Amino acid sequence: MGESCQLHRLLALLREAWRTINKLTGRSGRSPRLYLVLASTIALQLVKNGTHKTGGHESTRLVSKQLSDLWKIPTPEGHSISEPFRLEELPAVLRRLKPGKSQGLDSIFPEFILHTRSALKSWFCDFFTSCMCQLKIPKIWRRALLVAVLKPEKPSGDPKNYRPTPLLCVPLKNLERLIYARVEPIIDPLLPQEQVVFDTEAGQIALLTQDTEDSFSAKKKAGIVFVDLTAAYNTVWHRCLTCKLLRLLPDRHMVHMIMEMVGNRSFIVTTGNGKRSRLRCLSNGVSQGSALAPLLFNIYISDLPTTISRKYAYADDLATMHADGDWQAVEGTLTKDMATLGEYLQTWKLKLSTTNTVPAVFHLNNKEAKRELKVNFNNDTLPFCFEPKYLGVTLDRSLTYRRHLESLRKKLTSHAALLRRLAGSGWGAGATTLRTATLPLVHSTAENCASVWCRSAHTLLIDPAINDSCVLHQRTTFQYSQELRRNGATLSLDDETTE
Repeated sequence: MGESCQLHRLLALLREAWRTINKLTGRSGRSPRLYLVLASTIALQLVKNGTHKTGGHESTRLVSKQLSDLWKIPTPEGHSISEPFRLEELPAVLRRLKPGKSQGLDSIFPEFILHTRSALKSWFCDFFTSCMCQLKIPKIWRRALLVAVLKPEKPSGDPKNYRPTPLLCVPLKNLERLIYARVEPIIDPLLPQEQVVFDTEAGQIALLTQDTEDSFSAKKKAGIVFVDLTAAYNTVWHRCLTCKLLRLLPDRHMVHMIMEMVGNRSFIVTTGNGKRSRLRCLSNGVSQGSALAPLLFNIYISDLPTTISRKYAYADDLATMHADGDWQAVEGTLTKDMATLGEYLQTWKLKLSTTNTVPAVFHLNNKEAKRELKVNFNNDTLPFCFEPKYLGVTLDRSLTYRRHLESLRKKLTSHAALLRRLAGSGWGAGATTLRTATLPLVHSTAENCASVWCRSAHTLLIDPAINDSCVLHQRTTFQYSQELRRNGATLSLDDETTE
């Protein structure tokens, strides 16, 4: 806590110092971002994303009939997971709570719960139990403040190009994590293999690239379609989600509680210029910042149709791959499977983005390096991409990862430059604060999905930036220890003089 506060104060002082220097030298700072779209327009777009088009009355009636029948099934004896929360469950939840995060509309900061006494923690457990028993939560917990952030390299005039970053109430996050700890061990064994083989980004991308490399060994061409869903979390149909939860969770009371937390949500959109929209209500979807959202979305798409190509799923990031020695066989199989997926998505009211869903091809034949994969969807050819990005990793035809490592080098170099400013010879941060800043800025950035590209021949591109940060940290640690020795020697001389 002390290290984090010290780092925040140091960064604030550094920003203020640069502002003063710019004013004295006449240099203009960074110009404020110009928002061409009103906050109310972005809020209206979010409401439209969660509004389903009329039609499909037959599927609606079928789901309603199944839902009515499932609610009539009682909870089996001994399968209840909605018993009162125990104080022993709270420490595991608090370990996931990070200090320095923003508060929700209830103005309760994470530090308030982290550093509170045991008596108040016991009260929180009793309050969460009361919410579970009565199937009610405070009204303010249903409201979220959404900060609209423009997506990289997107024009600012389109409200669809803004990513809403939700600021949820901190106590609600704790309640969600308590419920997640009880629900996840039951749900996880029931999910399809492509969703639970690896439950991390690095694991899923490693599985995809390993299968691609296996096709290289078999001298085949691997075609992959990276499926992009428009506002995937906001389009989740609540009635269908309830139906699928009832099939997987035996405790009906817990299903009631989850849907009580998901339903009747509202939000306010704010932009960087301080403008806010009015309060808007959502009829469908799950909140992106929720601890339960990824699990609920996995449940929602747990019945993906069977396809010839292999499927990979990590939350709303989907991909299908098929390897064959013949180009026509790869294109025909992927086209057929995309038609199957399209019917499934339309049935459950999910929207596929035809502009961002791209096919790509991976092989080692340099003579066909410019060959494009033609995959059709709804009588339209999907746009081909030579270097797609999946789960944060840029892939190329032969999996050399050069483009990914070049962009990673630029990011690490800028982070190392920031650390160099923090570590001056006569001033600057101490060794502890510098280490706290180095871990997330350099090492965590470099280790992201490192198991995928660690064997690449281009890993030497990022070595200078990592070595620079390590040398910088070691030098600061040495200077700090030397200063402590000098201070200790001075104090001992002062003590002898006093005696």
